[in-house]
Amino acid sequence: MTASQTNPYNSMPELLESIERNMILDALKKEKSTRKAAQKLGVTQSLLMRRVRKYGIDVHAESANQQNSRISI
Repeated sequence: MTASQTNPYNSMPELLESIERNMILDALKKEKSTRKAAQKLGVTQSLLMRRVRKYGIDVHAESANQQNSRISI
C-alpha cells in the first residue's frame, strides 16, 4: 500500500488546512464568542475571522450548535 492510498489528502497544505478548519470548528463550538475562541487557539480575533471566511464557516450556526448542546431535558 502506497502513501497516496492511505492519505486522503493530495498535499501537506491540504492536510494542514483540514486540521486548521477542524480546530477552528472545535473552538467555536466550545466557546461563547469568537474572541474567546481566538484566545483558546492562540491567535488574534482578526486572524480567526479571516480563517472563518476562508473556510466558509458560519459562526452563528456554530454558536447555535453550542447552545443546543447545553440544553438539558
